[in-house]
Amino acid sequence: MDYFYEITKIKRQWRAKFVCVIHDLIPIYARETCDQGTAEVFRVFLEQAFRLTDLFVCVSENTRKDLERFATSEGFPPPEAYVITHATEFRDVADIVEFRQENSRSSSSHHSPERFVLFVSTIEGRKNHRLAFNIWRKLLSTYHDETPVLVCVGRFGWRSEEFIRDVVATNNLSGKIIIKSDVSDEELDELYDKCMFTIYPSLYEGWGLPISESLGKGKLCVCSNTSSMPEAGQEFALYIDPTDPATALQAIKGLIEDRAHLANLNLRIKQGFVPKSWTHAAQEYLDVLSELSSQPSKAPYVKITSGREYLLRGVPKGFGSCLGDELFWNIRSAYTGTLTQAGVAVGQFFDGQELRGKGAWKEPEAWGTWLGVDGGSLEFIWPEKQHASFLCAIAYRILPIFSAKQVIYTIGSKIHKLSTSSNSDVEAVHFLRCELMPGYNSIQIHMELTAEDRANAAKVDIRAPMIGISSIMFVDRKNLEARLDLYETLLQKRGIL
Repeated sequence: MDYFYEITKIKRQWRAKFVCVIHDLIPIYARETCDQGTAEVFRVFLEQAFRLTDLFVCVSENTRKDLERFATSEGFPPPEAYVITHATEFRDVADIVEFRQENSRSSSSHHSPERFVLFVSTIEGRKNHRLAFNIWRKLLSTYHDETPVLVCVGRFGWRSEEFIRDVVATNNLSGKIIIKSDVSDEELDELYDKCMFTIYPSLYEGWGLPISESLGKGKLCVCSNTSSMPEAGQEFALYIDPTDPATALQAIKGLIEDRAHLANLNLRIKQGFVPKSWTHAAQEYLDVLSELSSQPSKAPYVKITSGREYLLRGVPKGFGSCLGDELFWNIRSAYTGTLTQAGVAVGQFFDGQELRGKGAWKEPEAWGTWLGVDGGSLEFIWPEKQHASFLCAIAYRILPIFSAKQVIYTIGSKIHKLSTSSNSDVEAVHFLRCELMPGYNSIQIHMELTAEDRANAAKVDIRAPMIGISSIMFVDRKNLEARLDLYETLLQKRGIL
């Protein structure tokens, strides 16, 4: 799905507001803890979100600060951001929907150990299960059979190989580690009720839902002192440094050995912790959205600048496998313009993609963007107060079966019918003379196609493309030097100069 194109169309058509909820910026500020492909995609997503978002909602103050930090580093204006934290209750009383057959449910009362510590989390590297394993291995050497069982509830995720290997190699640490990958809400609720306390030694979080869930059930959570987790745990959690195994071990041993102290800590939570319901959290969202709806809307149209190249190519990515000179040349090639020899910035890709208006536009690819047989428009703003005359250069590809047909461009009342000299693999350039009026302008693009033409296009490519656009540039017709530079660049790219 071409997510931001759909958002752009909705904002333009309905004057809608776009609210982006940010849970965390882990792919940016704890990149080593997540999949690198995800990190690359996330950065591009966030950069584009900044262009269209009317309001960010962050789930913690730490996430809001990370968002502001990112905006500063990328040169964006400070974001409009509001903090709405997650609920602390495990579930609302009214929330009793369970999409699971009765006979597939297992009763945790038949399976939970007599004494156990609970660790609720996806089993992945960032959650720090290896620290928990190493602590429990040392506990086992001290307490032997009296060691409480560590019950890990969560599905397996990225970078969990070492933890799984250790668990398998030690026969679940002689039975002192139990992994439950698929439990019902009822089971999890009961596990919270029956556990001694919970642990959550994660390296980085956007909130830390298992921490607040634990406190909401009146159970102490031993959690990390990093990122947002002190917000989730408030003054009721017991904090550890997730990179200091010795101190973490002593903290957990203290709770195991001093049951009276643990009981007092749990009692303190039950008496002082104020839970937050999901109904309350939902109302906070409704209040924020209501306030935002009363503010004026802004349609997201690109403001055209003379001489700037607008690229309808996808934002380059996937350089992780390249090294040395190959890395340099691949990045240089990807970030060089189609109509110029100059380097281009990420913003020029976003601007180009946002030129797409109504019509059958497809998702951007590495070379550019196809327009379907139903045609479409390029839509933009000329921000000056006077009309201006431009030479518009459009780098395009054509579906080979349409190479004998003309492309029809309509700008205001002027129609350009231009023959094609390209194919589906190589770009050519169309030049249009256009008069831009102050404010909104559009360029309609279509071809005169029969029903048979349309059917044939769909046989070639299921998307039924017609023409593909890779780049657009507007050059002031009065600026002779700029026009000559454009012509010279195109001749050089064709090997004529």
